[in-house]
Amino acid sequence: MADTKIYSVIIGAGMCIPEERIPNSRFLYNEFFNRGGIRISSPFHDKDMNTVSYRPLGKKHSFYDKYGHELTISGSMVYDRNGRIASPFRDKHGNEIAFDGRDFYGKGKEKLMPTDFYVYKVEEISGIRSRRHIQDNLMASDIAVSAAKKAVESAGINPDTLDEIIITHFCGDIKPGGLDTGQFFPNFVSKIRDGLHTKKPKILDYQCGCTGFLDCLVYANESIKSGNSKKIMVVAVDTLDRVLDDSDYDSMLFGPGSGGVVLGSMESNKPIGFLTDAYYEDLNLEHLICMGQSNNPAFREQGPFIKMNMGPDVHRWVLKNTPKVIVASLNMIKLSFNDIDKFIMHQANMRMNVELFEELYEKCNPREDSEPEEKYKDRMKCTMDEKMPMTIQEYANMSVATIPPIISLLLNRDDILLQELCLSHHELKDGDNVLFIAAGAGMKTRSIVYRVGK
Repeated sequence: MADTKIYSVIIGAGMCIPEERIPNSRFLYNEFFNRGGIRISSPFHDKDMNTVSYRPLGKKHSFYDKYGHELTISGSMVYDRNGRIASPFRDKHGNEIAFDGRDFYGKGKEKLMPTDFYVYKVEEISGIRSRRHIQDNLMASDIAVSAAKKAVESAGINPDTLDEIIITHFCGDIKPGGLDTGQFFPNFVSKIRDGLHTKKPKILDYQCGCTGFLDCLVYANESIKSGNSKKIMVVAVDTLDRVLDDSDYDSMLFGPGSGGVVLGSMESNKPIGFLTDAYYEDLNLEHLICMGQSNNPAFREQGPFIKMNMGPDVHRWVLKNTPKVIVASLNMIKLSFNDIDKFIMHQANMRMNVELFEELYEKCNPREDSEPEEKYKDRMKCTMDEKMPMTIQEYANMSVATIPPIISLLLNRDDILLQELCLSHHELKDGDNVLFIAAGAGMKTRSIVYRVGK
């Protein structure tokens, strides 16, 4: 009989996804507000108090004067049929109206038209149909506490029995308005511990992007296997919707959310839990995902905002380097791609995840000449649907917090959410080999091999 060893296994998981859903259609239609911030609808008036109406026509939005003549939009100005400036608009009391139109600007500060082209293009490439919105009275620490409470409840433990709580995030607590009103302070993580009404666990703050959650799992695994800890909770949270440049179409990629897992020490005479990991970092390309100024010249003094500089380069970098890291982690324990039952990937870009899966599949399962290509692709797609659960379609990219909600969904079997996300056929069974994969911010990529054990 094999010697008994200490392994770290996931014994509980929880998530907190804000309820308000922001569909892509929200980026297509304009909204109007009076000076008090109250949303109003047309008809309203031009600067000379002549009646103006607004209506979307198909994918186009237009303004009309009282005679039904379409007004001309040029830059940020609206002109009547005689070439006179009609904006700014006013409500029936003569108060100026704020026009919240979604105009996208390119890297060269040029306005990109038409808006709907970019909205549909981002959806086609990323797979994102919607994202969530966190209420203005909530902070990242609030939803992190909610996810942490659910993880502890799922594990069936008292928070006082935790040895450590690790919080990973990209921006911490940020009020609506962005980083200039942010709250960067050392006790961000203590707010999560306080929310659990415990003072006993040690706390660790790990500021990172896409790979942050997996980085923390590696640390927690090493701490448990060394005997320094018996139970560790890792909570990931971000509210990137508060550091987005609304005039950048990349703002459609991100949403807020939080998820956490509890790891426990378990003795076993066969390998379970965290088995191995591999990692790669490219310090020469950190500028590809960074913080920067708005593309819109009118917002140059605001921010900084999160920026996806040269997105295609990021895409190529991930597809070039991540397969090597995955293969390295599998080779350490003599497993192959076909031995993996679930691929739980960072949810940044659906097309990128699909291409990554296809590349690995084709290397391990090359098509035989006798098999029609269409049949081969159908077989590959069926395997991907069976093995790779994704939430990006509805939750978007939640930065460091994309992976733990998937773990929570599959571990706790929330039937309603699983059905909404078309993930009801996914589950984590005893003995399943799971591959956790993340790549992105900081140009880092990490792979972890995990075996489900009870």
